[in-house]
Amino acid sequence: MNRFKVVGLINYFFGGAQILFSLAIPLLVIPKISRLYEEFDQADISLGPVYAVCAGFFVFGAANLFFARKLFSKTEVKSERYFQLSLVLAIINFFATGVFYLSGLISAVIPIYSLTTSF
Repeated sequence: MNRFKVVGLINYFFGGAQILFSLAIPLLVIPKISRLYEEFDQADISLGPVYAVCAGFFVFGAANLFFARKLFSKTEVKSERYFQLSLVLAIINFFATGVFYLSGLISAVIPIYSLTTSF
């Protein structure tokens, strides 16, 4: 397996995981948290930061999938430039995934603490 395919597989892995995460949070987690806030009459809590983190995660995932596709493409000439950009993106995503995940989780859970202080 050549270096283009190895980095392409890493980008596919990061891209797929990031796309799934960025879609799972708004579709599965936020509706449940919103219902919880409505039960406690805290409908004024904004979940905008969660959506912003998910959008950023989606953009990173789409970029990963784009570069992975470029590295696996048979029709286009595999340039060293795509390889370098893909490698840099994979390294950035390795470190940024933890930051995005934690900031998304924190921005979704922090408003729950306002429920405990309101009683």
